[in-house]
Amino acid sequence: MRKLSLLDRLLLRVYWRLIRSDAGIRWLRRLHGVVSTLAPARPTHVELSPGQAATMVPTEVRPSSVPGAGKGLFATAPIAAGTLIGEYCGDTVDTMLHRLRVKDWSYVATTRDPVICVDARFRPEVMVRYMNHHFDPACRNTDMIWPPERGERRYMVATRDIAAGEELFYDYGDVYWKLHRR
Repeated sequence: MRKLSLLDRLLLRVYWRLIRSDAGIRWLRRLHGVVSTLAPARPTHVELSPGQAATMVPTEVRPSSVPGAGKGLFATAPIAAGTLIGEYCGDTVDTMLHRLRVKDWSYVATTRDPVICVDARFRPEVMVRYMNHHFDPACRNTDMIWPPERGERRYMVATRDIAAGEELFYDYGDVYWKLHRR
């Protein structure tokens, strides 16, 4: 893991403390709103190889079965449990200050590094970004992993057998919903 700057360490400590309580989450939302409005940032653009954005299995994007979710990603052929579906890739958010300046966190995913995130918001070609959260854990059929042989790269993997035509879902996590609740 890389050495964090003093500012990143300080902001990360404050962030971890704030996300532990509802009052802290409200304060963090306000802080994020002010900073991202006054000094909006776009993540550092990263060149993607031709195969990175595509899925490794046959899929298609179409309207989600989740009301209000927009588009979803659907299997067009059966997918066996344990199969890598695709890489979650995009642009890089590489400092805590940069994190506060990103206006829309809808497509941002964390990495093993406590500061670095991947933002697929400006990358409609990244197919796995269309995977939605499902509040029913029984409906979730994928998870995000970091295969050791692939370094910091994140992949979506099938957690159970998935039938052709089934929508792909995973758990966005509690912090995502705390930060996005209005």
